[in-house]
Amino acid sequence: MGHACLSWCSVGEILRFGEELPLVTSNSSAWYPYISAVYEDPAFSLPASLGTFGVFMLPATPHPRVPFETACASALAEGSAAAGGADCSAWLNPQPAAPSEAKAATARARKAAKLHNRSLQIAPWPWTPEQAHAANLTPFSPYGHVLANGDVASLLDLPACQHGACGKPPPRRLKLLYRSASAARIAPVANHSWVEVLRFPSSNEGRDGYGCWFWPLLPPYARGSGVFLNTGRTLVFSDFNEARRQLKPPNASSDPRCHGLGDCLEALVANGRGYDTIQMLHGKFHRHPELVVTRSACLTQIAELGACTPASVRLRSGWAANRSCRCTDGLPYLNCGSTSRRLWPTQ
Repeated sequence: MGHACLSWCSVGEILRFGEELPLVTSNSSAWYPYISAVYEDPAFSLPASLGTFGVFMLPATPHPRVPFETACASALAEGSAAAGGADCSAWLNPQPAAPSEAKAATARARKAAKLHNRSLQIAPWPWTPEQAHAANLTPFSPYGHVLANGDVASLLDLPACQHGACGKPPPRRLKLLYRSASAARIAPVANHSWVEVLRFPSSNEGRDGYGCWFWPLLPPYARGSGVFLNTGRTLVFSDFNEARRQLKPPNASSDPRCHGLGDCLEALVANGRGYDTIQMLHGKFHRHPELVVTRSACLTQIAELGACTPASVRLRSGWAANRSCRCTDGLPYLNCGSTSRRLWPTQ
C-alpha cells in the first residue's frame, strides 16, 4: 500500500519532508494559498523558501486536495518513500538520498544519535496504543522527536475550537509539525526583532512574576506560524539551566508566589535588569527553544493567561510582520484569527 506525498509517519519521513521542501516561485504553486493563509497576506514576497519554515499545519483528516498521509496504515522504515510512482512534484522537490551523510552527522553527535534511535521506536501519530504494542513500538508521544541530523520535531494536534465555540461549519482539525534546529545550527534573534512564535496556554503564566512563555521560530527555521512578537531588549542563554543559574533568586523555591515552580521569578529578575524577553536556545521541555516575555503585563495578571497575550504585548502578522494581529480567545493556541478556517478549504 502506497503512502501520500506528504507524510510524517516516522522520524525518517519528517526528515525527508524537510529536506525536500521546495522554493515557491509563483502563485501557481500548490503551497501558495497555504502561505497566504498562514500570514493573512495575499501578496507576500516571492520567492519563498519552505526550507526555512519551522511550522507546518496539515489537515488531520483526509482532504480531497492535500496528499497528506492521515492513516499510517503500516509501519514505515526510516526514510521510506512516498506513494509508489506518485507525482509529488507539485509539493516536494525530491533530493538524491545521502545515507552516508546522515550517518556521519549522527556519529558526530552521539547524544543526538541515542535520542534519534529512541525516536525510531515510537509509533506513528494516528496509531492507537494497542496498534503500537502489537508492532513492538512505543505509543505515540507528540514531543521531542530527534531526527538523524540532530533537529528536533514535535507533532501536535491543533484543535479546531475550544469549549464548543466552533461555529458552523466547524473548522478543520489540523496536525502541526514544529521543528527546531540542532544545537550546532540554531541561532538567536537580535534585540528589537520581530520573531515568529507558537504558544499554548500553561498554568500560572502571566502572574506572580512568571512571564509569558512561547516556542520561538529561530533561524534557520524562522518561518511558519504567521504570528510575530517583538523581542525588545533580549537576554540570550544557551539553555534553560544557564538561564536558571543566572536569574533564579536564592529564595525562589520557598517563595509563596511560585506555587512550587522553581523558575517562576526568573522573568521578574530579567525585568528588573531592563530586559523585555529571554531566549533559551535549548528549553526546559522537549528540547525546543523557549522565549519568555518579561514585560510587566506578563508578570502581574490576576488570572492565568489563556492562549492570547495581554493587550500590551503587541502581536503582528503578514509576511513582513506588517499586518495587525487580533488573537481570538476561543482557540487554544496563539493565533491571528481562526487560522484553521482559512487553511486547506475543500473548494
